[in-house]
Amino acid sequence: MTDAQHPAHQNEVTQPESPAARWASRLVVAGVALTAAWLAALTLGVFAPGLPRLGAYGAVMAGDSFRAMLFALGVTAVAAWLWWRRRTAFRALVVAMAAFALIGTGYVSGRLVATARAESVDLQVAPLFGLGGTDARDPDADVVYLHDQGEDLRIALWQPPAPGPASAARRAPVVALVHGGGWIGGSRLDPLQTARATWLADQGYLVASVGYSLSGPDRHLWDAQEPQLACALTWLGQHARDYGGDPTRLAMVGDSAGGNLVLDVAYRAAAATATSACEGPIPQVKAVSTLYPNVSPAGFYAADRTGSGLAATMTQRHTGGTPAEVPERYEALTPANHLTAAAPPTLMVVPNGDRFVPPADAYALADTLSATGVPNHLVRIYAADHIFDAKSGSAGAQIWRQATLDWFRAHELG
Repeated sequence: MTDAQHPAHQNEVTQPESPAARWASRLVVAGVALTAAWLAALTLGVFAPGLPRLGAYGAVMAGDSFRAMLFALGVTAVAAWLWWRRRTAFRALVVAMAAFALIGTGYVSGRLVATARAESVDLQVAPLFGLGGTDARDPDADVVYLHDQGEDLRIALWQPPAPGPASAARRAPVVALVHGGGWIGGSRLDPLQTARATWLADQGYLVASVGYSLSGPDRHLWDAQEPQLACALTWLGQHARDYGGDPTRLAMVGDSAGGNLVLDVAYRAAAATATSACEGPIPQVKAVSTLYPNVSPAGFYAADRTGSGLAATMTQRHTGGTPAEVPERYEALTPANHLTAAAPPTLMVVPNGDRFVPPADAYALADTLSATGVPNHLVRIYAADHIFDAKSGSAGAQIWRQATLDWFRAHELG
């Protein structure tokens, strides 16, 4: 008797699949197909950032490419298994879409690893996949440094784990942290600010996250925010020692509009043209680190690729008009216009997929800094969008942190 004639084998061959099993199989295939198509579309957006919506979503995925790559690997494995069980053209297409996403996210991840190596950054693997990362903590103090524009303005302070004693030789360098938000939003205690402040404090710095008055529809504070921040530096010059800091070793950090404010204040202070909202000398800034800085408000107004109109809203609320209506205000807010050879060494970490703040403006500022003789360093984060460091363990966030630490230490702030 052959195998085919054996009753047991006849049972196995002829036993029909139940309707419930058929529907379950179809649902699994459909789910995997939709997931693969979604991943493939996002990956296409990474490499074609001009595509409506897809470009924005793709840039966000690029900022978290390692986790996206791991997810794409899982989907590809499931799709390949389904194709192996039943080799149809549709299932082969699903495998192809998933594999495209896997290859694309792998390429982005590889580019980020290359950038990390170029910057001598040892990426921590677990945080890349969402495991671990920085545990943000509340500030050690939160004090008023100025009353202006009808409100109390505060500085939140994070001390290093072992604050320096009275000996000046052991006092911590000071970092003034300035939040973004398009001059109209944000807070010194935003989660991103808290995470950055905690990490910098853990590296041995006294960190001061500075609050400032926000512009609005009927409150155009383009000429008030910078004097407030200059006053915050004056306050640090007078009080940093009370918290274990050394105000003669002062750095500034800012993101987006905060980067604009940091560059303006630091460059003006170096040129002795800064004005302060309070009495007292403004300490000199020894080094600056910025993330996706808005270095040209006029360029920001004109080049918003998100299609939201938010850039125009932010700049008009801040300045009280368009670049054509109040050009002198936009000029006053442009860091390059305050640049001298005495400006502090400047680090800029810029995502080249930024759809909100034009990366080309930062590239141009780097060229101007070099031509002026100011030490500077530009780090480009491949394919990432604005706020690429939203996840503290991402490759971009790790690169910025270590590059900032190296930059500060290279300029006697370690």
